[in-house]
Amino acid sequence: KPEYMTSGKIYPPPTGAHVTRGVPGGEAPIPLSDSSFDIVPGAGTSQALLKAITRLRVAPFAYGPAPPAPPYTLKVEVNQQPITSAVDEGVIDPDESYELNVTSASAILVARTDFGALRGLNSFVQLVQYNLTAQANYVIIPQLITDSPRLAYRGVMVDTGRVFISVAQLRTLCNAMEAWRFNALNIHLTDVQSWPMEIDGLPKLSGLLSYRHETPRPVNSIADARNLTQHCLERGVRVIPEIDAPGHFPAAAAYPELGVCLKRSGPNCTTCTACCHNYISPGASCRACVEASCTTNGSRPDSKQLLP
Repeated sequence: KPEYMTSGKIYPPPTGAHVTRGVPGGEAPIPLSDSSFDIVPGAGTSQALLKAITRLRVAPFAYGPAPPAPPYTLKVEVNQQPITSAVDEGVIDPDESYELNVTSASAILVARTDFGALRGLNSFVQLVQYNLTAQANYVIIPQLITDSPRLAYRGVMVDTGRVFISVAQLRTLCNAMEAWRFNALNIHLTDVQSWPMEIDGLPKLSGLLSYRHETPRPVNSIADARNLTQHCLERGVRVIPEIDAPGHFPAAAAYPELGVCLKRSGPNCTTCTACCHNYISPGASCRACVEASCTTNGSRPDSKQLLP
């Protein structure tokens, strides 16, 4: 199926005003063609939004080329904050509101930020209808929409610690999230089963602990993570990395000093006899201990070892 579906309806539905001026009794549907439709950015448009405009200009025509139609233009105006500075300045919940006015002459999209412009562009894509019976004629109904998210956080969570998910797959997911206006991708990077993410200065984490029973061991590199973050940012999606600690923390198998001691013994309680899930050999030295005294026994009966 096409990545973007042209349905003529917005989902999620707009939270503000939605005035349809189309038939019956109103303005006629506006025919659109991929050869004569254009999106015109306003002055000072950011590079990130320009890339989105180039990508989304063809999205309404997901079913293939359309018959010729009169020229039609969607103008995009952003009044305030570009997408990159919204992140650089630490804005966690940027303004995602927009107003989209579709008339028989042209359409105009007004937003305060690039994030709002992205939401409005995807709304325009969804408003385009395709005649499946005739397999021709893309049209859009004249209407006025004022919209903003009902929920500030609209997220999807994926678990790459138990089942490896490649960056290519995560990028595809992010593309779908943009179309449906999700704004947060929470990635559960590691768990007790695996550590498939490279970390600068700690190469044994992914080298020893990434899906130990697979050859070659799948790993997402630091470059992969940066590319994914940028890819999602340009689609209005924030990446939230998540690492379990101190439990479900297999790093202790590769770096014992990072482990949490569950049972201590010896002079001054300096010897760790059981760390998290017993993932390091008894008797190893731990730097981080959580018990109040040596007599506290929080060790688990599990004696499995991550490493031979």
